[in-house]
Amino acid sequence: MNIYDSLPKDIQDHIRDKHFLYPQSAELRKDIENFKIIKDKIIKKYEDKGLEYTDDVTDDFNIYAWIENDLLSYWNDNIPLDIKISKNNITRMERFTAYNIKKDKKILSDVVNNFHNNNTNIKIIKYIAGLNICEREEFINIK
Repeated sequence: MNIYDSLPKDIQDHIRDKHFLYPQSAELRKDIENFKIIKDKIIKKYEDKGLEYTDDVTDDFNIYAWIENDLLSYWNDNIPLDIKISKNNITRMERFTAYNIKKDKKILSDVVNNFHNNNTNIKIIKYIAGLNICEREEFINIK
């Protein structure tokens, strides 16, 4: 049992009304839950490969560098970004509001560069979040 369930009904109602004015759809809740599950599975899978948590992302055994590289490769259909941005990559980026705002302002190259040139951990979170549930399952099954 979680803490919320153990609270009196009037307190539960107050919390729900105060903090959940805009309840999320079941689909969004399922997506959020799947994000966490898949992220944990990805990390476990790469740990099982013997990769390590190091501060140097250029280290050949850095877990985050491998995860980022494989996710980026999946996002762009195994095509190097400097050669071409795949249609699937654009479709996935369009799931982010910031991308769409910049796209509408005709500064697409800036947003593509910004999207793919962040801190490694941030990129991993973005890449996993930008995938839908089926794509996440596909990624975890091919890696």
